[in-house]
Amino acid sequence: MSSIYRKWLCISFLLSVVFSGFTLIAAIWLNRQFALFTELEPISLWLLSIFLVSQNLIVLPWLYWLDKRKAIKRNKERIPERILHLGALLGGGLGALYGQRRYRHKTQKPLFQLSAWVGIILIAGMLYQSWANPF
Repeated sequence: MSSIYRKWLCISFLLSVVFSGFTLIAAIWLNRQFALFTELEPISLWLLSIFLVSQNLIVLPWLYWLDKRKAIKRNKERIPERILHLGALLGGGLGALYGQRRYRHKTQKPLFQLSAWVGIILIAGMLYQSWANPF
């Protein structure tokens, strides 16, 4: 694996972990303040949901924005397309679609549309499995 792929995989993984942590802390705080839920069970569903929220609202749109910005400036070190596909497939399908439409980036490439929609289907499947069979 080349160094550019390692770099962007590490950056996107760290962003996902950091923003998932912030979202988890906010969810716990809100639950304690307003008693929205009596228990946080099953915890796997909570962790999956928080990861998906951080991927779709923060990480993937930010990656699309950054790549579009680098494309405009003709920067040679852009985000590799594989990283954007991988992010969409690993839970960021909605964020990828939002980033494509909001920043008008990668909209002419059908493979990006396909990976985003497959990512959405995977999200739906994971959420269904988590609800149907909690650990």
